[in-house]
Amino acid sequence: MHQHKPQWTTQRKTRREFLQGAQSRREFLSGTLKAGLGLGLGYTITVVNGQLQAGEMKKKLGSKPVTLNIWHTEPNPKSQEAFAEIIADFQKIYPNITIKQQGMGWGEHENQILAALAAGSPPDISHAIQYVTPSLYAKGLLEPVDEVINSIGKDNIFPHIRDVGALQDGHWYGITHGWGADIYLYRLDWAEKKGLKESETWEEMYAWLEALNEPPGHYGLALTGTPGFFVNEDVYMFVGQNGGGIWKDDGRPNLQNDHVYGALEHYKKLTKYMAPGWLSHKYVDNLAAIASGKVACTTTWGRTVGYIEQYSPDIADPEHFKVMDYKPVGPLAKGPAKTHMFTQNDGEQWVVYKQGKHIEESIEFLKFFYKDENYIKWCDSVPIHILPITISLFNSEQYLNHPERKKWSHWLKTQRIYLENKFVMPLIMNREQDSHIPWLMEVANSGILPDMVFDVVDKGMSPQEAAKKAETRINELIDQVLPTIKKG
Repeated sequence: MHQHKPQWTTQRKTRREFLQGAQSRREFLSGTLKAGLGLGLGYTITVVNGQLQAGEMKKKLGSKPVTLNIWHTEPNPKSQEAFAEIIADFQKIYPNITIKQQGMGWGEHENQILAALAAGSPPDISHAIQYVTPSLYAKGLLEPVDEVINSIGKDNIFPHIRDVGALQDGHWYGITHGWGADIYLYRLDWAEKKGLKESETWEEMYAWLEALNEPPGHYGLALTGTPGFFVNEDVYMFVGQNGGGIWKDDGRPNLQNDHVYGALEHYKKLTKYMAPGWLSHKYVDNLAAIASGKVACTTTWGRTVGYIEQYSPDIADPEHFKVMDYKPVGPLAKGPAKTHMFTQNDGEQWVVYKQGKHIEESIEFLKFFYKDENYIKWCDSVPIHILPITISLFNSEQYLNHPERKKWSHWLKTQRIYLENKFVMPLIMNREQDSHIPWLMEVANSGILPDMVFDVVDKGMSPQEAAKKAETRINELIDQVLPTIKKG
């Protein structure tokens, strides 16, 4: 990974610094202050509770034409259309601020971001997978977004979504655009015909999959084999379901233990119920497979609803496709699935780059984005997949009465149960404290964890040998990353 540590200076204070410094002054708290704000102009700025009012903000930000570049991980047309609507409404208020959006798949997106940072020319705002935010923060590349959090009301954001990965040293450096939980989706009608109940343990799941496995007509399970990002997902979830974690308290790898060995054995046992060649199967292949009746069960997300309606419109309903209430747990879990299951929380975070050219305008756009009348457009673009971070919107009739959410209400309720019970954590984080590890991005992108899995399930290596090899490689990688971490 790149080790470029950019240098930058600024002669003009940001609006945040200006407000923080000014709020202690008696005349500022009284309501008005005349200041040039680096523009060479004497504006009168109205302040209520320390916040610039809309008219003055419009005047300040609209004083000269600027262009914001925003990159996100929603390339689907509906999301891009929704985002374009939000941009258009923002530009009615700030006509001199042009916004260019670019949606791309997460794999391409992350590579583009890293290349842009190395070149010193990132977008103004982008998505960052939750494990990326701590790594970029550790290199001093991100601007705090506290002002966005506070404009929403920090208590109106699900705390687990608000803080994990984003809250670093007392400030937020990212804010989730929308969240969702990794679930097991299965063919309920097939299970009911065989009298099968949902599994609560791994051992029960093997028997459950055995009964549903009917090759070559359909297979019991589909897991994604490529790219390695998805193998990262499954292996860290399996370790969590087996009561363990992949990191020590000091941020070093914790792979040589029975929790990890058991997770690797579990992975290998599951391959018995999967189609030949599964290592070459992509995420979208498995969405299509469950939707078209080629597999009985898969790990997936709310986006799968669209595939079900495309491939099987006649049975696109909860009587045929159901989300498991809980994910099964391994033998070393500290309790039953209902209290100790573990799964992934997905939710890329908006981040603002210090190298960006228009930090104040970026913050103002994000504040606008999360206003209910704008944010619901974004969430509605993938109704069961992009779930709102704001509690009030999630609870609102306008949100819940969307036809797709009413139809698939169990899917929605299950994800919220997972969140409120803290059964979810972002990718390669098993505990909240893992979200402060500054080399998560480098490890996730290294391919070391997928290699550990492939060594066991494909090459016949023992879990103990594979875990030892992977742990050694991760430690070597961390030693290479350490010089890029900012000091103090």
